[in-house]
Amino acid sequence: MRVHNASMALIHTALAQETGGAADGANVVEADLVVESGVLHHGFEVQAAGHHKRAAEEALEAQKVAKLARIDAKKQAADEQRQKVAAERAAKRKAAAEKASSTAKAKAAAKAAKDVEKAKKTCQACKKVRRANQTWKEETECELCSSFIVCGTCDQAKVSLSRHNQRCTG
Repeated sequence: MRVHNASMALIHTALAQETGGAADGANVVEADLVVESGVLHHGFEVQAAGHHKRAAEEALEAQKVAKLARIDAKKQAADEQRQKVAAERAAKRKAAAEKASSTAKAKAAAKAAKDVEKAKKTCQACKKVRRANQTWKEETECELCSSFIVCGTCDQAKVSLSRHNQRCTG
């Protein structure tokens, strides 16, 4: 009979020692895990043979090494998972930043276009705004840049236009 539980092996060994023989006619010392000689278990003193003790120590050492290897493997897997998650988050942040910057650029371009359109509807001399369907009778604009417009009805229009024409580079 082979005992797979160390506790049961100890009990069977102690019973065999008390009765003077092996319990159930089995060699009880043949347990998978035999504890060192002299250890008390459930009130019985356990004695193991020398070669069984050595085998038990080697088995315990192998179990410790295997346990440490499993722990290291779990730690490595957890580290890899953390790195993967961090890389995914960084990629998401980068994509969001790029999207935000492209959105900001688009908004700035739209605002600049709107400002140009508004400038085309505003007299640069008197700052009077021309409505959507309105036309000025004497509207004049710069020949080079065509963004400087004057309404022609105000007193400053001709002076402003001539001053602009002197400085305008197109």
